[in-house]
Amino acid sequence: MQFDSKKFAEDDRRDIKIKTGRTQRDALTVLELLDEMKKNHEPHARERFPSAMLNEKYFHGKQFVDIVDEKVDNAIWGDDNALPRVSLNYVSNNVLSYAARILEDRPTVKGWPSDPSRYDAAATEMANSLIQYLHQKIDLDAMMMRAAVLAQCHGSIAIKPTWDPDAGPFLKVPHIDEETGLPQVDPQTDEPVMVESEERAGDLRWDLVTIFGYLTDPVEDERDSMGCGFRP
Repeated sequence: MQFDSKKFAEDDRRDIKIKTGRTQRDALTVLELLDEMKKNHEPHARERFPSAMLNEKYFHGKQFVDIVDEKVDNAIWGDDNALPRVSLNYVSNNVLSYAARILEDRPTVKGWPSDPSRYDAAATEMANSLIQYLHQKIDLDAMMMRAAVLAQCHGSIAIKPTWDPDAGPFLKVPHIDEETGLPQVDPQTDEPVMVESEERAGDLRWDLVTIFGYLTDPVEDERDSMGCGFRP
């Protein structure tokens, strides 16, 4: 996608113009393109969403449901809970087995020095430490397992990184003396006394989004899409 320098303004829809390069037509704006993608996806989403929900319920062991009037319902099996219902959840075992096989040789990220200098070696070590820290912080292994399971139930999965202002540690601010109205100072260190505020520092948030939560260009393979828009 190509963007011009026009300032984005969502409130009056004077947003950035886009040239997709795939169609011979005038340039679209970002919002116009998202509206068009949503319009093209809605019929397919309504058609396939019940099947995806049914797959997910079967995975969780809810075998006595089916699609009725384009909705997942148990009406076809009846609502008599007094009847004994015995089922073997082969679906869950198969999904978890395939998920483990999918993730067995998944790609990894690691930094390598571009030259044998001490500076580059130290920078590479720091980068790998940061990658390992993020790996543990977001519990990447558990996230990838959930992604592999949802991908089998829904057909596709995406990871949506966003900035969450309500996450992260609480910000520390100087303690204000009620009498003087000035920051309180530690007499031993001459440093301001810091206390936690109600405001957080913010942090990255990683959410798994199924195919029904994001939109792509109408291409045969979504990996060839030139853009992706997430539903709110």
